[in-house]
Amino acid sequence: MVNHLRQEGYPIGSGRDGYFYIRTFGEARETEEHLARMIRGLEAARQGLLRGMEGKLLSDVGGGCHR
Repeated sequence: MVNHLRQEGYPIGSGRDGYFYIRTFGEARETEEHLARMIRGLEAARQGLLRGMEGKLLSDVGGGCHR
């Protein structure tokens, strides 16, 4: 829901303590930095997954999930 509201232009901040309505430039900057850290973490996880898949044959070419 927060993602949708942000995409609509609502200034919803986030940080270690949760969500809040942005009232200052500093709060906006803090939220932007928080989102950038999340993006970097997700990209690092994605890259690790891709490295783990390199050179390995997948027994299920159809893309099924085995746990």
